[in-house]
Amino acid sequence: MAESSVISVGKNSILSCVARSRTTLRHFIGEVVATSRSVARLRDYAFGFDSTTNHFIRRPEIRTHILRFDNTLLVNVIPPDVVLAYIAYTLKGRTLVVTDNRDFSLEINEFGANR
Repeated sequence: MAESSVISVGKNSILSCVARSRTTLRHFIGEVVATSRSVARLRDYAFGFDSTTNHFIRRPEIRTHILRFDNTLLVNVIPPDVVLAYIAYTLKGRTLVVTDNRDFSLEINEFGANR
């Protein structure tokens, strides 16, 4: 019997992923193009934290990432109608928010996310 993935392929599965390591904090927002058990291939924008400005900076090009889902990765499924090219990270007070500056807004913190 084949094992199915919780994450599905296609425009309906757009993820906001926070990858944490000892030295870096990276965010990916993208569309799932393939899955296999606990691994997904994303077509996404990568956001890196710039410690000199305390802001997340979006890399200009769409990239392909392979992500393994484990306890170091926080994943939020965002609505399928969000246009990836419009996504930006902003600060509202001391709260980090990912938004498309239209209808979508998601507060991000180290304990999870608030819609």
